Amino acid sequence: MLKNKPILNVETLTKTVRTNEQELKLLCPTTFAIYPKETVAIIGASGSGKSTLLGLLAGLDSPSSGEIWLNNHALHKMNEDQRAQVRANDVGFVYQSFMLIDSLTAIENIMLPLELAAHKEAKNLADNWIDLVGLSHRPDHFPNQLSGGEQQRVAIARAFACQPKLLFADEPTGNLDETNSQLIEDLLFQLNEENDTTLVIVTHDNQLAEKCDRIFKMQAGVITETTAEVKTKN
Repeated sequence: MLKNKPILNVETLTKTVRTNEQELKLLCPTTFAIYPKETVAIIGASGSGKSTLLGLLAGLDSPSSGEIWLNNHALHKMNEDQRAQVRANDVGFVYQSFMLIDSLTAIENIMLPLELAAHKEAKNLADNWIDLVGLSHRPDHFPNQLSGGEQQRVAIARAFACQPKLLFADEPTGNLDETNSQLIEDLLFQLNEENDTTLVIVTHDNQLAEKCDRIFKMQAGVITETTAEVKTKN
């Protein structure tokens, strides 16, 4: 049994939207917990509810009903500004499309969240992170001067820079070839373990999902299966 408390706790969570005077259930009542240092994959076909669930867990959207507790913060009771503050303090993101700012260099993209957090050592920390992802030779290159794999490495460094409690990755290898996908997978799991982060990944890649402690399979807004037992993390 795990003795530590969940870092993410979901109770009867739902999401419903109205279209053409009809209600569309994007997420049916869902309850689960994710624990510190755990790695969880969310898989399913397009339209199954994966992105909806991820957006709710990360505080990017509010539920129709139910509860979301992220690192003891009641996201379901918060407005957007309050949720944004929780994200700034506790959450990192990695996206399929990298989401780098084109007008900033690699090092400036990594520095950005540190500067927004008014970190006094932003430049030194960014230098350390760009070195950790193997791009210390390309700090002054802009995103359009970097390959897809290099851009994703910058995005990973940016996501980890503020030492988030949770890192959400939405199809992190979706735009990469097989070689770069493997490199990004290895880097993501390595940095996650070294930094004691909790990792939640939305992916179509079964090979990537199988590297996680648990897999949530989604179909029509329902989590239909979880694999493996919650692993004890020291």
